Amino acid sequence: MSPITLTLPKLARRIPLFAALNATDWERIAYYMTLRQFRRGEYIFFEGDKPISLYIIWNGKVKLVRHSSSGRDVVLAVVGTGRLLGDIALFQNCAYTSSAQALDKTSILILRREQVFQLMGKYPAISKGIILDLSRRLHTVSDLVQSLAVDRVRQRIIRILLKLAKAAGKETPQGIILDIPLTRQDLADMTGTTVETAIRVMSDLRRDGLVCTEQGRILICDIETLYMIAEDEL
Repeated sequence: MSPITLTLPKLARRIPLFAALNATDWERIAYYMTLRQFRRGEYIFFEGDKPISLYIIWNGKVKLVRHSSSGRDVVLAVVGTGRLLGDIALFQNCAYTSSAQALDKTSILILRREQVFQLMGKYPAISKGIILDLSRRLHTVSDLVQSLAVDRVRQRIIRILLKLAKAAGKETPQGIILDIPLTRQDLADMTGTTVETAIRVMSDLRRDGLVCTEQGRILICDIETLYMIAEDEL
């Protein structure tokens, strides 16, 4: 692990949790934190482990997966810079409900559990930042539950593609490529549908020239139209 040498302005731009801190407070907090590099495919923590630290993505992308009884990984989400990992398990002092795996070379800020609670008591800005982050994620979960209840499958798949483009997309001359391994089963699991339906919807999107496949990855060829479709179908 490496000591933290990040300046507050650079940090605040990447990590909303620390945006309200002043430079003096950050220097004091940085003393307790470490920065660790994870290789592509390396696990940050495993489902079922007891939480010992708060993890904050400084750079890179992480997928959250749940291991099924059949041995297959179910992708729950793909998250990027600024996202907190393992915080709910940490605050509830319960086992992780999913595993976190680096999708590429990823830098993670690490703060030990006991230090998290000490700093939350000493620096109200940290507590406020964590509450805001949890509130945003609760809102996201609420939107997902509503979407599963009332939205058509095409809508849900398009929204997931747009979220993945934001979290794990790379600009290319042909469009935005989702730089993650994503199977039809993953899409089905993430949108609450069957593999057959996910295949049919993706085939329709390919036929319309909105997506295609590039070197085993999904390429979004016309993201503007996807956004328009997602909004029109609300």
